Amino acid sequence: MGFFISMTILSVKPTYFRNLAPDEIVLSEGINLVVGKNGSGKTSLLEAIYMLTSGRSFRTRKLETIIFRNEDTSSHETFLFGRVRQSESSVNTTHEIGVRKSKVDKALIKIDGQSVLSSSVLAAICPISVIEPDNLSLLSGAPQQRRKFVDWGVFHVEPSYSKLWKNYVVTLKQRNAMLKTMSPYGPTDQLDVWDEQLSRHAEKIDYLRSKVLEVLQEHFSKLLQNLLPGIAVSLSYRRGWDQSAGLGTALKKNRDTDISRSFTSVGAHRMDVRIGVSNKAAIEVLSRGQLKLVTMALYLAQVKTLFLMTGKKSVVMVDDVSAELDSANTSRVFATLDEVGSQIICTTLDLEQTIKSINTSREVRVFHVEQGHIQEDKTSIQSLSNTDTE
Repeated sequence: MGFFISMTILSVKPTYFRNLAPDEIVLSEGINLVVGKNGSGKTSLLEAIYMLTSGRSFRTRKLETIIFRNEDTSSHETFLFGRVRQSESSVNTTHEIGVRKSKVDKALIKIDGQSVLSSSVLAAICPISVIEPDNLSLLSGAPQQRRKFVDWGVFHVEPSYSKLWKNYVVTLKQRNAMLKTMSPYGPTDQLDVWDEQLSRHAEKIDYLRSKVLEVLQEHFSKLLQNLLPGIAVSLSYRRGWDQSAGLGTALKKNRDTDISRSFTSVGAHRMDVRIGVSNKAAIEVLSRGQLKLVTMALYLAQVKTLFLMTGKKSVVMVDDVSAELDSANTSRVFATLDEVGSQIICTTLDLEQTIKSINTSREVRVFHVEQGHIQEDKTSIQSLSNTDTE
């Protein structure tokens, strides 16, 4: 590839965010290891970084659980400040970002001092992928989880996708509103206009999704053979309506059902990806450890797909990187991320084991977390390196 766009989170400063102290954390462009006991605040730091770059949490929708409160401090809002750098060829652009989440006021996002109305503007600046224990819901959860996974890639590959999806959702709501007013025995031709608009949007969405998923599947298969050799896992794309016909035909075929249920039963909002092994769902066949490797391969493939299709090096955060992975597979995970050159921020309970899994010339920084206080440890890497060479 002749060009690339590297995304780097330079710093983050959380205020009234869970149990984190309001200190500025300056990150490495390479690999950042966050070490601490369970409950110390490691995952909260990842959550704060994610909110800084996306405007939302990957852990919860309940704002009251994020805002820090104790017997001495009571706040109705949390603040995040940070710096993000975009590097394209030899041109570096640094953005100052501020995010406020409040229980009594509207959310506020500022980029370089200017307010932005949509968090999608923020998300487009710095693609960030999170690999964490709850990612297993990608295999076991509802189709919505898998749609979200696929659409993350499409959003970052195709700039027009956000608007296209919003247009689809607006049209879908209009059609559903009309369905609620219709009689099962009355005329249905009023739906023709909404069917035509919904079909037009859906066909474009389907094209973009299938194009991204085709590239992702290729790299997923290669990565999985490294992480889980001998087991073939298939990804079957189901666009949300009969594969042999257009959505317009499917909508007319299902009109009676849609009117009786008052919602649209087919369309791009029903898309799913079946993740299977030997014609069975992977979740029914594989062990928990194997499922984690499948999930890891999916997210790593997503990172590689984004890089190969756009030249963008996304930021990757891994929560509890060594949990349920042996040292060989942990090494393979770091090697894959190193190939792309993504900035890595990961938490671990076992610093020494994690360090031994990293083979890179890139800078590695270590941060220790204890009761919400985060401090960089500049001696950890050197100390472990000396031990290995003695």
